[in-house]
Amino acid sequence: MRYVRFLTPRGPSWGFVDGDVIRATDGPPYAAHQQTGQTQLLRFAKLLAPVTPTKIVGVALNYGAWTKVHPNLKLPTEPIFFYKVLSAITAVCTCMFRKNEFQSGV
Repeated sequence: MRYVRFLTPRGPSWGFVDGDVIRATDGPPYAAHQQTGQTQLLRFAKLLAPVTPTKIVGVALNYGAWTKVHPNLKLPTEPIFFYKVLSAITAVCTCMFRKNEFQSGV
């Protein structure tokens, strides 16, 4: 079964794909849920990322690659942790633009 998260007029919702239709559920696939009876055609659905995180923490581990580009760079003795904004998560086949790519004069 293929579960999806998709946008409805009331906001994000979970469901599963049944042929060319999404059948909405009242919760995510990893918790108890039931079908709501609502459906939406898959081809018209705006699919969302299948996660609902409260924070995103990254670990920088590509030091070796950077030392090849910058030979004088010293390797850290401990991993570097960093946060990403929640808006960094996108759905499959979603285009990402930098601010200066879609606003002229910026």
